[in-house]
Amino acid sequence: MTRVYFLPIFLISLLSACSSDTSIVRDSAPSIHPANIELTPDAIPRIEAKSRGGNPASYEVFGKTYHVLPSSEGFVQRGIASWYGTKFHGNKTSNGETYDMYAMTAAHKTLPLPSYVEVRNLDTNKKIIVRANDQGPFHDGRI
Repeated sequence: MTRVYFLPIFLISLLSACSSDTSIVRDSAPSIHPANIELTPDAIPRIEAKSRGGNPASYEVFGKTYHVLPSSEGFVQRGIASWYGTKFHGNKTSNGETYDMYAMTAAHKTLPLPSYVEVRNLDTNKKIIVRANDQGPFHDGRI
């Protein structure tokens, strides 16, 4: 598991669930992945309008209510991230886009969609830029 530090890059005007299945299932890394996956480029931040889907004022998952922030400006969060895995690849995200497990995308419970986020591994100080296009993760102890 990787510790991350979320820091939005731009002020811009994340999962009801990737599927209708409400159970949480363990998943693993894909058995085959593209060559040079480490060379996958960061998301390129740009000004985008809020998505029509994925930005309700509030929503409920597993009996807990979440409130979507009006803006990502100034948002900072520290915690442990998780990876969706293969089971969601090709499914729709909260904002209606198709999830690509090889793209630099992310989910967040309360950031407006889309948001650009800097993710930093606090152990190695390496960082990447991802585009939040889904809501979640809905797993205890994950951000």
